[in-house]
Amino acid sequence: QREVRTMVEQSLVDVRSGLVETRRMLKNLRSKSLEDMGLSIALNSLVTEAACRAQFSADIRIPDDLPLMSQKLEQSVYRIVQEGLKNIVQHSEAANVRLCVWMEGRILYLEMVDDGRGFDLNDISQSDHFGLQGMRERASAVNGKLEITSKVGRGVRVFLAVEVNDDQDSNL
Repeated sequence: QREVRTMVEQSLVDVRSGLVETRRMLKNLRSKSLEDMGLSIALNSLVTEAACRAQFSADIRIPDDLPLMSQKLEQSVYRIVQEGLKNIVQHSEAANVRLCVWMEGRILYLEMVDDGRGFDLNDISQSDHFGLQGMRERASAVNGKLEITSKVGRGVRVFLAVEVNDDQDSNL
């Protein structure tokens, strides 16, 4: 019985240590540019860098005075745009990309549109498109509504609507 108790106690110590390490690692996953520059500048930078890499024209419309929001919400918005841009760079062959972010009351809206190849949403399997699923999960995690629309030859539109609450959890 003593051996079992010792093993259980050691297991609890290991689990606590693992949780501390996991939390530390999650905190480090936050985008450095997002923390250093804020959401508006970080998104601008993200789109500009992708445009240089993939040689598309970028129309960026993001207000400088976005309201304060939780780190979790900022991170989710940033990562959704990041994943959308990754898809554009890797798959779309787009010549033009537009990213618009705006506020109406407490609702943050984001629209990213490209004029690339597009795809048939009915023809893709979930296993082939982890990025799209990740975008949906990030939106859901902050109670946002994400719409991804596309047609072959007509590009892709990513639309996000999410409430910016003062009481949102500021932790990841």
